[in-house]
Amino acid sequence: MAKKIGKMSGLQFALSQILEEPQQADEFSAEDAFLEARQKDPKITLPSVRNKIIRMERDGLLTKRQIRRNGTIINLYSKA
Repeated sequence: MAKKIGKMSGLQFALSQILEEPQQADEFSAEDAFLEARQKDPKITLPSVRNKIIRMERDGLLTKRQIRRNGTIINLYSKA
């Protein structure tokens, strides 16, 4: 029998740490933001969008978490 950690068993806890929570409705990647911004300004570049998002995260306006998408680890951002 698995050892209990709080209300979770050890196995449940391990699985909660291994399995990633899917992207939530309020989360976006830099690529998502770029595609949206490009509809309004066709001249905008992905590096400029990434830099602005990184600055916003550094200033505490956004929070970041990492997930695996198609075998690649990406950052997801949401409003802080």
